[in-house]
Amino acid sequence: MSISLTEAKAQLRIRHSEQDDYITLLASAATAAIARFIDPDLETFPDDLKAAELLLLEHLFYPADSIDTDEVTGWPLCVAALAWPYRLPTVV
Repeated sequence: MSISLTEAKAQLRIRHSEQDDYITLLASAATAAIARFIDPDLETFPDDLKAAELLLLEHLFYPADSIDTDEVTGWPLCVAALAWPYRLPTVV
């Protein structure tokens, strides 16, 4: 599970290469955040987790002034909704 530079730039609608290093850094951060959140024993990564990674990347690159966020993760609700079904159960 990871986001390629090509996928990241397509999600962000960017055609130039001036920010490739920064985009790669944010893509890695989004992937790592989702990976820490989900069950580490998950053997396959469905498309909705890939979508969660891409949406989190977009949120990191284009932070919104006002957006509804999940109370637990701080992520946009759409990202949390996609990732939550794959969460390893924990005691809070």
